Amino acid sequence: MGFIIGVDIAKFSVLDSIEKSIPMITKQKIQIFERYHGDLDALSRIGSDKENQLFENEDWFLIESFLQDIDLMNQGLVNEDYINERMAEMRDKCDEYSLGWFESKMHIRKK
Repeated sequence: MGFIIGVDIAKFSVLDSIEKSIPMITKQKIQIFERYHGDLDALSRIGSDKENQLFENEDWFLIESFLQDIDLMNQGLVNEDYINERMAEMRDKCDEYSLGWFESKMHIRKK
């Protein structure tokens, strides 16, 4: 077993692999995002402690980023490779509900 300053390194690799397999964007996060109309400041000001603790800034910005990408896709401003890459990332980082939520916003135009 590898130890650094009394810490079992093997535990970190197991935790890292578990964390990577858990979707970052969940139904609960999407519902909170919608409740505050995508306004992170509103969440910070008037959201419950539980709602604020659920979110890391990265999660909120990832939702915004996916929505911006969907807007570009819908306008026909990105190529198929870009769409495939972003869809793969969405599948990797979203639970079933949130993936469906993003997909419901897609109305991709053909170039």
